Amino acid sequence: MAHELVWRIERVGVVESTNEVVFKRALEGEREGLVLVADAQTRGKGRLGREWFSPHGKSLYMSILFRPSEDKRQFITFTCALAVSDALKRFGLEAGLKWPNDVIVRMRKICGILCESGHGFVVAGLGVNLNVDERELPEEIRGIATSFLIETGQQVDRDEFLKEVLNSLKLWYIKPHPEVLAETRIRSATLGQIVRAVLPSGDIVEGLAEKIDESGALIIRTLSGVKRVLAGEIVHLR
Repeated sequence: MAHELVWRIERVGVVESTNEVVFKRALEGEREGLVLVADAQTRGKGRLGREWFSPHGKSLYMSILFRPSEDKRQFITFTCALAVSDALKRFGLEAGLKWPNDVIVRMRKICGILCESGHGFVVAGLGVNLNVDERELPEEIRGIATSFLIETGQQVDRDEFLKEVLNSLKLWYIKPHPEVLAETRIRSATLGQIVRAVLPSGDIVEGLAEKIDESGALIIRTLSGVKRVLAGEIVHLR
C-alpha cells in the first residue's frame, strides 16, 4: 500500500500563481504534502496558458506537491478531481468530471485542475469557484462557468471546504490507480457525449466519447474510425 500523505498547509494573501511558488519549492527539494493556499492570485494559471479568474477571498486557490510513484503520476489530475467532487457532494452539490481536468455542474465549470510535472514530482493546482456571484464572473466566462453560490444560493466556508478536499484526496491517493480510473469513468460527464477535441497540434477530432482507456486517454469514435486523444481541449456538443 502507498504511504499516507501528511499535509503541511501554508497560507498566503496574494500571490502571482500558487503553482509557480510550489513548483519552485519542489525544485529546491520540498517534501511531498505541501499545500499552498492563497486568498487571491494575480496571475492564476489555467490550461493552455489561460489565466484563472481569482477574485480575492471568494474561492479556493491552492497548489499541492506530490512525489508519486510512476504508476500514479499520470492519474493525479483524476485523483484531485474525484476529491473535489467528493467535497462538493458533502456540501450538497452533485458534480461530474469533464475529461481531462475539470469538475462541472450542469455542464458548467466549477473547478479547474492544472498539473505541472518536474523530475520526480507533480504540482497540482486547483481552482474551485465557491462564493462567487454570477454578476462577478467575467462576461467571457458567464454561461460556461459556475460556483457553489450560484448553484446553491449559499456560501460555503473556504477552510471547511479545503479540509474536505484534503481528507478525500488523502484517501484517493493511496488507492491503486485502476480504482481511481474506474471511479473516474463512473463520474465522467464526458463519456457518452458527442464532443469536439482540439488537440495541441491544432487538429480537431469530433465524435462520440466512448471510453477512458487504461492510460487515461479519451477514446473518441469518429466517422472515420476510433481516435485516441492523449491531451486536448474538449467541448461537449450534445
